[in-house]
Amino acid sequence: MTSARPGDSPEVAPWLPTLTSLLFFAEAAWRIAAPGTSAPQRASAYFNAANFLALGMLGLCCVYWPTLSKWLPRRDENENEIEDKTQQVELENSPSLMDTEQRVVVESGEATPSDEGGGRPDGAPEGPDAVPRGQQTEDVRPAAKAYLSSLTAFLVFMTVTNHVVKAFSEASLDRGLPQTEGVESFVTGAAWFLLTDQKSFIATLFLLAGLYCPEILDRKGLRGFVINAQVRLGGAWVLYSALLGPLTIMWGLDYLSLPLKYLYSSGPTWAVLWLLNFSIAYALIAQIAPTVKWSMPHPFVLLLAGLALSGVFYGMTVAAGDSRWNYFGTMNKWNYAVALYVPFFTVGVVGGRNDWLKSVEEMPAWVVWPLRLIVLGFWVTFFLATAQVTIPIPGLSLDSGLVDSIAPPLYATVVSLNLLFLFNRISSSGKGQSKFMSNMGDAAYLVYVIQYVPMSVMLISWMEILRAAGVLISYKGTISYTYDDKGEPQLLSKGAVWGGFFFVLVLTQLIVWPLSFYLRKLPVMNKMF
Repeated sequence: MTSARPGDSPEVAPWLPTLTSLLFFAEAAWRIAAPGTSAPQRASAYFNAANFLALGMLGLCCVYWPTLSKWLPRRDENENEIEDKTQQVELENSPSLMDTEQRVVVESGEATPSDEGGGRPDGAPEGPDAVPRGQQTEDVRPAAKAYLSSLTAFLVFMTVTNHVVKAFSEASLDRGLPQTEGVESFVTGAAWFLLTDQKSFIATLFLLAGLYCPEILDRKGLRGFVINAQVRLGGAWVLYSALLGPLTIMWGLDYLSLPLKYLYSSGPTWAVLWLLNFSIAYALIAQIAPTVKWSMPHPFVLLLAGLALSGVFYGMTVAAGDSRWNYFGTMNKWNYAVALYVPFFTVGVVGGRNDWLKSVEEMPAWVVWPLRLIVLGFWVTFFLATAQVTIPIPGLSLDSGLVDSIAPPLYATVVSLNLLFLFNRISSSGKGQSKFMSNMGDAAYLVYVIQYVPMSVMLISWMEILRAAGVLISYKGTISYTYDDKGEPQLLSKGAVWGGFFFVLVLTQLIVWPLSFYLRKLPVMNKMF
């Protein structure tokens, strides 16, 4: 979802965040004008509208704050001078404050790092409000940035693969189509892969994004942080939901000979929208919350926290079920949001402030190997829960619904720890990050945003190849199927499914990564991605 430095883009001219804010207003009007028909759809649309209006207003206020601040009543200069002198006397008479690593020099009214450490290695903060409330943290170490960039690229690669697997396995989940002989092998592997991937990787991406937030907020201050988030995250959201998503849907409707409609579509960027919301919320809370120095809990303690979140996840899953309310506000399932995405982003923020990565990198073998065995245990459980239905396995009666309702938070916790440790070891065991992986890390964010566009091209291309081979293709919604000799609907053959999967997967990955790498070099795009 994010590149090596999420939410951190080069300095931009005011017109770009201004345009993004105005487009948020336009999207708000769109959501109000076409809210949908059902109660969940309408409520979600109106919530989106309020969300977009708030983001647009905040963005404009931050862009034009130097002008707006001139209209606000100013404090009396004598009062400010007295307050500054009072603070200086208090600091001089406070040994506990003088002994800290971060000394606050009040004579100029600004916070500066002491000579002993805490400053940025590449220079001073970028603005007078760059370190809110005297907080300051070390940048994420360059070596860590390298392996985090590689990890991000890997997660995005797997996310694209996940969506291709879904495209070829969703027909087997449709009860209106009977399962044919020979497809069980693909369905079993696909269902297992979706279980292992979906329950952890997006949560890990939220964790990685949170790691960078303290550094960027310290360096840019609230105003700069919001402007950059508005450009990088808000710009990507608007690009897909207002342009690429609707156009992709229109192309699909035209291919299916259905009436053309320009429809609101979040696609994979639902996560970008909510990362923007989480980031802004963090930046605002950080203005009033005290800095907390908190060493990383033992990994096994984190597993206990993951187990507790599994209880929360189970309760929300039982309560929400398959209700459309679980997707309220363009969130992809609120049980995942409450029990995974918010906690993982929060842990990322706290870990970024207190350099928890170092503790993860130094985990001893007696900790790492149990974590690996736990992941292996989950993988075996997920396979059995799937195979008992698709193969099937006689005598096995594993409650797959219970597994699906409990596993995600604990599983995501142990997977994230393993991935961070693994990618650090890979990076430190060789010559660091290769040029190839560095380029993939740079392109990963844009790949995540535009992945549906090349994937839809490849899917339609494969359907046309099958038609040219004499296979009768029809559709139930977006699900493709064929007919047997009696005219009954059937899933595509084993060869068509496996061949189509590799055709679409390989070509989509080969197209989207180089395309994204070079697109992000274009003007404007280089500010957003």
